Amino acid sequence: MRSFLYWLAVVIGLAVINYITGKLGLLLAIPPGYATAIWVPSGVALAAILLFGDRVWPGIWIASFLFNLSVGQEPFNFSSNSLIIAGSIAFGSTLQAIIGAYFIRKVVPFPNAFEKDRNILYLILIGVLSCVVATTWGNITLIIFGSIPPESFIFGWLTWWIGDAIGVLIFTPLILLWFTLLPKKKFFRLFAVTTPLVCTFFLAILLFLFASRWEQRDIKNRFENESRDVADQIEYNLQKSLNFVWFIEDFIQTANQVTHQNFHQFVGSAVARFSVVQAVSWVTMISEENRLGFEKGIQNEGFPGFEIKELTDHQLVRAASRKAYAPIVYIEPPEGNGLALGLDVNSEPVRSETLAIAKQTGEMTASSRLVLVQDLHSDTLDYAILLATPIYKQVGSGIKDLNSENLKGFILTVFRVKDIVRRDSIKDSDLIVQVFDITLGSQPNQELLYSNSKKDEPGGLKWSKSINFASRKWRIDVVLPESALIKNKTWQSWIVLTAGFFFTGLLGLLTYGITGRAALIENLYDELHKRFSDNEKRLQTILYTMIDGIVTFDISNRVLSLNKSGEKMFGYKKEVEEMRGLSIKQLFTTAFQPFFDELQVRTFNEDKSDVVCVDKPCEGKKSTGETFNAELSLSTFAIEKRRIFVALIRDVTESKEAQNQINAMVFALEESNRELEQFTYLTSHDLKAPLINLKGFLIELEKSHQKLGSIFAEKITPDTHENTIIQTCMQEIHEYIQYIHNAVHTLEILTNGILQLSRLGHKVLQFENVHTQDLVENILATYQNVIKQKNIQISVGDLPDVTADFLSLQQIFGNIIDNAIKYLDPSRPGKITISGSREASITRFEISDNGIGLNETDQKRLFTLFYRGVNKNIPGEGVGMAFVRTLVRRQGGTITCESTFGKGATFTFTILTHPQESVSWKI
Repeated sequence: MRSFLYWLAVVIGLAVINYITGKLGLLLAIPPGYATAIWVPSGVALAAILLFGDRVWPGIWIASFLFNLSVGQEPFNFSSNSLIIAGSIAFGSTLQAIIGAYFIRKVVPFPNAFEKDRNILYLILIGVLSCVVATTWGNITLIIFGSIPPESFIFGWLTWWIGDAIGVLIFTPLILLWFTLLPKKKFFRLFAVTTPLVCTFFLAILLFLFASRWEQRDIKNRFENESRDVADQIEYNLQKSLNFVWFIEDFIQTANQVTHQNFHQFVGSAVARFSVVQAVSWVTMISEENRLGFEKGIQNEGFPGFEIKELTDHQLVRAASRKAYAPIVYIEPPEGNGLALGLDVNSEPVRSETLAIAKQTGEMTASSRLVLVQDLHSDTLDYAILLATPIYKQVGSGIKDLNSENLKGFILTVFRVKDIVRRDSIKDSDLIVQVFDITLGSQPNQELLYSNSKKDEPGGLKWSKSINFASRKWRIDVVLPESALIKNKTWQSWIVLTAGFFFTGLLGLLTYGITGRAALIENLYDELHKRFSDNEKRLQTILYTMIDGIVTFDISNRVLSLNKSGEKMFGYKKEVEEMRGLSIKQLFTTAFQPFFDELQVRTFNEDKSDVVCVDKPCEGKKSTGETFNAELSLSTFAIEKRRIFVALIRDVTESKEAQNQINAMVFALEESNRELEQFTYLTSHDLKAPLINLKGFLIELEKSHQKLGSIFAEKITPDTHENTIIQTCMQEIHEYIQYIHNAVHTLEILTNGILQLSRLGHKVLQFENVHTQDLVENILATYQNVIKQKNIQISVGDLPDVTADFLSLQQIFGNIIDNAIKYLDPSRPGKITISGSREASITRFEISDNGIGLNETDQKRLFTLFYRGVNKNIPGEGVGMAFVRTLVRRQGGTITCESTFGKGATFTFTILTHPQESVSWKI
């Protein structure tokens, strides 16, 4: 339960932190849009997976899902697409953190204080590369669901990856470092790393804010300037239109009568020079009773079929009968405007209202928006404006009489609003220009007169200006849409922020490396200091617990230190006053003091330590004046050009006494051994004479037994009782003689063995260079017939030459090879292997066979004199292996046997590489 609550707390905390840092990151986004140069959640997510394991992935997914769901959406107004997009992007972010952590763990151990450069480099490199996962996944998701166009993939991918990568570069190692070093209370390194990162991080933000504000101000200024240019152009065109109308008005006022001819000549030429005006027409007032005559007169002027018309259901038809008409009599240019000829202006409300206001005020009056007759069936809807100028008869100089009877007619000037705006001035611009008629107020009463955009795009920047035009009030709106802001964005502030954060990341790498190396050096120093302290304590313990006395003194023979054993040995105490100024010569008898005087004039190596003497016999002198036998080992070294001597003094009084006792015991043992040797030799030698006499008498006894048998055979009658008794006695006597003969023979063998073994101790070994290979081959040659008969396979390796006694080595090899041949198993082909090798101070030989082998009992007693083992059927005296062991020992070697009963045996013996006759080995 506790582990579940801990996991739940980590997941919730991770989700909250990632969501909050994501929202804070939007503050650094460059409007419009959500492109930010740093995405902190990517660094936090990767650090969380590395610290707490893959199991905390729900916190990453939840934060990313909620964040992406809230961006650009109204609260609690989510579509199915927005839910899928948010979930997919969250999946990519989670997968990115897990993959990055997986590969980082492969090369970087955790927890890690990043004291080694390669660990921080691996972390950053793999973390930054892993950011391609969420970047690629997220952009593909947005393209699939139509949130961004495919052509924006590269740009979107790059900005997304940079944001994630910088988030990892700055925050992942920083978070890991805090979690690793804070429990260890490594505050100095945390401060050294965090302070420059925080300072440069906020400095980058300040620079970004400054650059962003400057960039926004620059964009706004350029936009407002362009907007003013557009508005000024519109006002200029409107003013030109007014001037043009006034010009036409002057002409009409001065003309006695407006005819087709003079209207065409004057107005036609003027309109041709002023492209803004769509058409200029002359409208006169006609009563019902004058209608037919008026139509007939115009027809006679060259306009056959002329009639007064009206608009009905967007169709031009002959005007219905009414009290008065206001038909268009003349129109220039006629091309493209001929349909309007004869139109009763009063038949349409907008036109009629405009004429009424102009008639009432006597001033030029502009209409609200209208559609020209010639555009009624056009695919494009272009609004036009009608300027109605009343022409009255003047009663005086410049004075108009607004009496309707004095109204001569109206000059109607028509222009399309798009021509006033002059689209050529903004055709290469991303500006949206809209002109509204706000005479009746703002929305919903305002009328759109013109817009160069058919789409309703979200606005980025907007500029407006109101103008008065011929009794109407217009508003000019200039909009720079969000798409144009993105398209024309200079990205200077984004580059500044990215460069600042990138510099922060690089500074972090530098501080991690510098502080890591400093921490590594500090750790090494602490470890070395601890080892030095431990070694110093250990050395002090060793010095003060050593049995030998250790004294240090300088070149002036002044004692510097004395260990516990030295204090006990000489009877001085370090704490006592008498130790001050103590000379090393005071610790030895007068006879040995000149040795220390010589040290003062002796030359030593300044850079190396020197050994002065080792186990030099001397006599020590205690503080009480008592002397004792000692051995002195002295070495010297220089510390900062100061010569120091270290004396190791061993009290050998007891060891000398023990050595004397040992020498006495050795001498006594050697005397006893010599007496035993002499006794053995004399005994075996003296036994030879009785044995020879006994053998001689035994021979005579056998002869007498034979003679006695011949006599009894001649004197005693066969098949008698006496003959049977005599035959029985003679047979028993023969058997007894045979028993005596066997016993004498055995005694003779034993006596010869003892005599031969005793002679080995007196033999002086003659050491010489022996070619072992030839020696073994000569021995095998003597057994050539037996080897062929028994079909024995002999394998001899490369045998090293040795320095040994030739006869002894020959006997050693001969006895072992002889036993190997004798004890082969007749049930299988025999095999004998001989090999040798030279080692540091000995030469080793091995002789192996596949014979009958030895049991454990035989192996233990194999080298015992006269022991023959359990197989008594094979002839022998049980002396050979005892001789071999004695010969091997006399040459400083050893011999062993390893055997498995029924499988064979291996004899291994060694001899010294450089032997010398130093010890007489005995049985």
